[in-house]
Amino acid sequence: MSALNVGRFLPCDVIRGDEHISLDLDSNKQFGLMLYSNINENGVTVNSFTELPQLLADTIYFRMFLEYNADTTGDFIRGLSSENINDFCVEYSVKSKGNDKERARTKAISSFGIKRVIYPEKRIIEHISYTIGQQVLRQMQYNNFKDDFGFVQESVKKDYKQLYINDAHLRDWRLSDSFLTLNEKIYDTDKNFDSIQDYWKSTTNFYSYDDAKAADKNPLKYLESFCEGEFKNNFRLKKGVEEYYQDKGDDRILKEQASYIVERIERDLYTKWYEGQLSLDDLLHICDEILIYIKKRRANIDAEITTCDEKIKQYSDDAAANEYDWSHAGLIARAAGASARRYTDHQEILSDLYVEKTTKLAKKFQASLLGKLRAAFEEFHAQVTEFAGKLYISMEIAEKRIADRNQKSKGVADLSKAIIEVCEDEKMIKFERTIILDKHRQETLSGGLRKAIVGNRTFAHFDELAAQTTEDTIFDLFDLQLAGQIREIHDQECQQDKILGMNILQQLQKVLLTDDDIRRFASDVVNQSGVFLKLDEGQLSKALNNNPNPVSHPESINRKTILVSLPSYEGNDSLKAFAVKLENALKSSFGNGTPGSTIRFNISDQRMNEITIAAVKYCFPMRAISWMTNYEREYNDMVQNPNPTEAAEARVLLHSEGDGTQLPGIMGEKIIPLKEFTPYLFVAAANDLIQYAQDAREEQGWCMITEDEWGTPTTTFIAASFTDIPVSEDFTSEMRDSIQEKVDSILKNAELKVSERNAMVEKVKVLMRDFVSKECSSPTSPKYTQFGADARKAIEMINTKR
Repeated sequence: MSALNVGRFLPCDVIRGDEHISLDLDSNKQFGLMLYSNINENGVTVNSFTELPQLLADTIYFRMFLEYNADTTGDFIRGLSSENINDFCVEYSVKSKGNDKERARTKAISSFGIKRVIYPEKRIIEHISYTIGQQVLRQMQYNNFKDDFGFVQESVKKDYKQLYINDAHLRDWRLSDSFLTLNEKIYDTDKNFDSIQDYWKSTTNFYSYDDAKAADKNPLKYLESFCEGEFKNNFRLKKGVEEYYQDKGDDRILKEQASYIVERIERDLYTKWYEGQLSLDDLLHICDEILIYIKKRRANIDAEITTCDEKIKQYSDDAAANEYDWSHAGLIARAAGASARRYTDHQEILSDLYVEKTTKLAKKFQASLLGKLRAAFEEFHAQVTEFAGKLYISMEIAEKRIADRNQKSKGVADLSKAIIEVCEDEKMIKFERTIILDKHRQETLSGGLRKAIVGNRTFAHFDELAAQTTEDTIFDLFDLQLAGQIREIHDQECQQDKILGMNILQQLQKVLLTDDDIRRFASDVVNQSGVFLKLDEGQLSKALNNNPNPVSHPESINRKTILVSLPSYEGNDSLKAFAVKLENALKSSFGNGTPGSTIRFNISDQRMNEITIAAVKYCFPMRAISWMTNYEREYNDMVQNPNPTEAAEARVLLHSEGDGTQLPGIMGEKIIPLKEFTPYLFVAAANDLIQYAQDAREEQGWCMITEDEWGTPTTTFIAASFTDIPVSEDFTSEMRDSIQEKVDSILKNAELKVSERNAMVEKVKVLMRDFVSKECSSPTSPKYTQFGADARKAIEMINTKR
């Protein structure tokens, strides 16, 4: 990135297929870089996964809505994008000669720091909203209010069986036997029909004794035949009893009837919950009792059918006995009206008989309907449970979110944090308490939120509510609807002692009571407003050839600007005086006369609850980052891996193109002091960069061999003996730089074979034996010892993979 920014790296253009991307190489920079870590320059550590992204987002948000003003915001905006350092945004190679300076590294790098002194209105309104929201959910869930606690998370003790499993509710829900046996119609839209008792009463009374006698000499048998025909063929819908109940007992129709009954119950329960009469806990208890009732009714049906069979036999026997008595009555008894009375008795007996025969089939139908009803109601019960569970989960999450929004910072007592809260949470808690203990207000808030949850629908299925209700939808309502209602309550009741809509300067004024307090606060804020990047002072102060000296030109490196954004204080003389004192104290603490460093103030009414201290450091090379030495060590370990395959793979991995040798060193060009240069001479001789030869003037000695673009060699005399090269006046700095560059290039070659390294080592040994030893007085002389040590260093350089 550094090389690319100064035009020293031109990667392939994979989009257009060109050999290189197109850059404006006349420009000193292609873009600006922002670098940051999770530790700021003052050693304050923030969480890399939660706090640091938020601080970066805060800085970007702050910049996005910052209007440019040359006198106030200009320095910060230009510094953030490295726009005002054109003369200093490039670090040139120390090896460059003359005016043709080669770009080596970018200094168009910046880092950010942000400190926000806030009145935490967002946290406070969320704390209140979630606290009251939790209470509202408790009202919906349990509706159990206690004077000293508000709505609590406890069930209200009720006898739900007595209250709801009674004739009135069972009839209303279509759960009474009369409906489940179709003695009465289930659907309101069905045509009216007689009850079973009324039907058979009217059927057995259809023929009078005289009519029946006129039709048949045995009127009782005639009545029996007529009732049996009605039973088999003409009960309802021109169908007999068995066919009628068989049709109604079709699986599809049974499911429809069960669904209708369940929906009828659902509508009733939903309405009572929607209107606040019942809680969800009530609904679940009622559903439990209904389910128990359904199960018990189904369990008793078989016994009731057996009872019907017993009654049918009894009434059949009674009918036979009555018919026998009628047939064997004497003439005197008949003359006295006994026959007519026997007919009347027969009508009552047959009415009871066919009621029981019909009831038996109705009970069988009821058993099937209760089976379907149980399955449908269990599904409904699960839907209510799921919806109640969603609200319960939201209550639990509210508990956590409330805890997360409790004040954690120490306010102005600890200015090392990136966000400093100045507030009075005890006032917030007192305000919450007032609302919590106001039952009427809580019920009003609950009613509004309940309607919002269901979309103001006077009826909705609980499975729909469960599907569309999540913790996000609940908390969206808390943040939007409930928070707005809470602000209205606050504005009505807290006009004299506000906790919302506060100016941070007003809150600070309550804390910083004296001029010393203000000065101490300003000093700590400036000192703690560090950028999230630690720089190495040694690197920053290092003087490099071809570049401005950091000591005499401090503006050329490590510039810094701080922008303090204050809320408006117009219209309040006391607040204005406090703000002026604070501004002067901040200026004094920063030292606005430091070259390349500025502090500016921006007065804005956009964010009244916050003072933002945004800092930017810029105009420094990557080598100045304190942890770059660790990166360099890790880099060298990878590319100098003893395993040549792994070393080659590392170079491919670490460099987008090439092996890295073509890029300028990120830590700066390594200048080897002359007294430490001898190992390079050994390696140069081992690769014939310097040779014992004769130059054009026929001087015999050690010469530097170079070639022009056509391959024509040039021999330049350096010194008569190898050991004299380091002290020879003919050994110029240009020669030294050229040898260092070529030796580094040879040794960095990833393709260098072991055999080639071994050959170099042998040449170093020959050089010591055939030249150095003869140029020294003895193998024990200091000169020989020193060159021997340099030769060993040369061999170590050759054998070390870079």
